[in-house]
Amino acid sequence: MSLSILDAIRFAIELEERGAQFYREAAKRMEGEEQRNLVLLLMGQTNQHLEHVQKICDYVKEQQGQDVLQLDDQTSGYIAALGQHIGFPSEAQAAQKIADCTSISQILDIALQGEKDSVALYKEIAEKAVDADVKRIFNALKAEEQVHVAKLGEMLAGWA
Repeated sequence: MSLSILDAIRFAIELEERGAQFYREAAKRMEGEEQRNLVLLLMGQTNQHLEHVQKICDYVKEQQGQDVLQLDDQTSGYIAALGQHIGFPSEAQAAQKIADCTSISQILDIALQGEKDSVALYKEIAEKAVDADVKRIFNALKAEEQVHVAKLGEMLAGWA
């Protein structure tokens, strides 16, 4: 299975869309206003990431035209495998997945895994990107997702 850099970027768009939907649903289940506000903040940042990634996709299409960079088999396999085990549920499944959770900690665990998946994907895209701007933007997105991982870790520690 061979993927292009555009395939990887489209996967990043899907990941951000799933994350935003998950946070929207999770905010409804947060018990306290502080927790709800933090989840809404994460959702807002995820929506900003989504806008950035969509702009990157348009930029890469414009720059590469018909000559879209193909990723090597190892990177393609990694991204495909990540897609099968994505931490954030699809939009259709987000409400049900959260409803099935019996604790805030379970919701935060799902969110934490989704953010870790984002870090891994963005790291891989940044390493494989040829265009310096794409590389820089995905490294910046990776750093922001690492902040989300830390925030969710703090929230989980607070619930333990």
